[in-house]
Amino acid sequence: MSDCSENNRSRMWAENRTQIAESMSKCPFDKNKINIHIGAALRLARELMGISRTELAALCSFDDKTVNGFETGEREMTAEELYEISSFLNVSIDFFFDPIESGGLGKQRT
Repeated sequence: MSDCSENNRSRMWAENRTQIAESMSKCPFDKNKINIHIGAALRLARELMGISRTELAALCSFDDKTVNGFETGEREMTAEELYEISSFLNVSIDFFFDPIESGGLGKQRT
């Protein structure tokens, strides 16, 4: 398990949030971009909790391949799946979208 102290989680979130936001602003707005963003946030939340893909899959009754698909953005999550995962990872649903608004994705909407 990784160091899940509040200070370490805050530092990791700040570092990764900036990186995710920067990568998001380089791409045009599209559905795939959102899936990739949500997947990156999922991976970060899972790692901050110190659990493996296999452990998350078991908690949520998914298989490893499904969780991997979510994390890579290859598989789109339903609202129900996102809610279930956010509950198990003890993060708000906003966690998966917050950098989108500050990172450029929201700015490209018309």
